[in-house]
Amino acid sequence: SSGINAEWPLRPGRGKSTSVTLCNKNLTSVPVLLSRVTGTKHLTLKNNKLRELPYELESLKSLQILNLGNNEFQHLPLVLGCFPLIETLHVFNNKLEDLTGEVLVRLSKCKLLNANNNSITAIPPEIRGMKSLKILCLEKNKITVIPKE
Repeated sequence: SSGINAEWPLRPGRGKSTSVTLCNKNLTSVPVLLSRVTGTKHLTLKNNKLRELPYELESLKSLQILNLGNNEFQHLPLVLGCFPLIETLHVFNNKLEDLTGEVLVRLSKCKLLNANNNSITAIPPEIRGMKSLKILCLEKNKITVIPKE
């Protein structure tokens, strides 16, 4: 069971919601139906058991704030690179081993990246592509490699 029940907040065809929250649902996957709520600006999927995001979510082009905190991601999902307006990305308390450079370089509008409490060992040089980054949270990781400059 995906943890979705009668309280599921989305109805097909109601693509007007700007904020969607699916916390504490024990989700192991994200319902593809979510990709139909194309006006979503704030998506909170924290406190689940997610390891990946479906590529169908690439339709959420308006997304500005994404909270994937307290899940089971080992790598940044590649679909994150399809969200050109992301300003805030929370991936704290996961099992991240790295910050996927090919994703970071596409997050040029991201101002805050919170990746505290993971297993990240290196900061990739592609982080320089995050031109708007103001706050980078990397506490409680295993970082041994920091790019020069």
